[in-house]
Amino acid sequence: MNKFKNRLIFLLKQYDLRVMKLDELAKMYHGQTSSFVRGETEPKLSSIVKMLAFFKEVSTEWFVLGKGKPWKAGPPKVKAKPAKKAAKKKAAKKKK
Repeated sequence: MNKFKNRLIFLLKQYDLRVMKLDELAKMYHGQTSSFVRGETEPKLSSIVKMLAFFKEVSTEWFVLGKGKPWKAGPPKVKAKPAKKAAKKKAAKKKK
């Protein structure tokens, strides 16, 4: 993953987050993450520091430079919500 936006998209998927939610949780301006994901702008140091404060398990070197592995020790213990919702919908359809 050579581009910052690809690494950020990867993390958003791993943490099951939307861009607006990351802006809120990392205390960034509304729309900042969206501009990074679209590749319109590269983050400044202050934004990187805020995101890394939220993504505590993420390797700084990987996040900033794309070198090494994404995780300091291992992937976060976050379960994907969409998969659960899809399973619940299938179960509800079977009951009908």
